[in-house]
Amino acid sequence: MVAEQPQESFGERVLSTGYKVSGWNLRLKAIGSFITGTILLILGIVLAIVLKSWGALILSAVGIFAFLGGWLYWRRAKSLTKGRYY
Repeated sequence: MVAEQPQESFGERVLSTGYKVSGWNLRLKAIGSFITGTILLILGIVLAIVLKSWGALILSAVGIFAFLGGWLYWRRAKSLTKGRYY
């Protein structure tokens, strides 16, 4: 005897897809923040070396904050999608 599995309703499938899409949206934002943060970090260090000025390291600090923001987006994307599939 094989127990029949209940069929997913249309609403459950839409809700599940919505959770998946929202998770990927945050992951794409995270990837963008990682890239921006890395570019700003490297640009700040290079400008500080070339210009021999401490002021250019402000770009590096902004890059670190952007990188941390990307990490927070990535963590949030995982928690939104975890365990919510139907």
